[in-house]
Amino acid sequence: MNFSKKAQEEMVGFVLIVVIVSVIGIIILGISLNRPRNIEAQTSAELNSFSSSVLSYTTNCEIPETNPRQIKELIKDCSQNDICSNGQNPCQVLSTTLKELVSHSSYRVERGSYTRYFKISVLNEVSNGTYNDAITPIQEGNEQECVRKLIDTQPLNIGLAENSIFKVEVCYKD
Repeated sequence: MNFSKKAQEEMVGFVLIVVIVSVIGIIILGISLNRPRNIEAQTSAELNSFSSSVLSYTTNCEIPETNPRQIKELIKDCSQNDICSNGQNPCQVLSTTLKELVSHSSYRVERGSYTRYFKISVLNEVSNGTYNDAITPIQEGNEQECVRKLIDTQPLNIGLAENSIFKVEVCYKD
């Protein structure tokens, strides 16, 4: 009978050790999952992919009717003061669409986010290395809060100016 009681005590001890190790493992896993996302993991390649996707996004503006415009085409339509077939202003459609795309991306500026500033602009080269805004920039947040900034530029071959670019800037806190 002594052997049976001793075996039960050893089993209870073993179960306690397994439970303690499991609890410690769960705590460590929880801490590692709740750790803030590593900003260094976001590269310019990710921002480049975002920019390319935005430029190819199809909007609800049609010029002429039954010809939906992509963002890159809408930029030209906006600068040329065209009108969508439904009567909407392409500049307004462009602004609304860009804001919506940013709000659904990982670059949105909101409380608790690492993104502190976001800006999309379309620039036309006016002279050697000097650029002016072709459209009103879309921006959110405060650039003064930034510690680290990523920039991506995409050339626009849409007939605006000889050298037009689509520029996305994202700023992070440390």
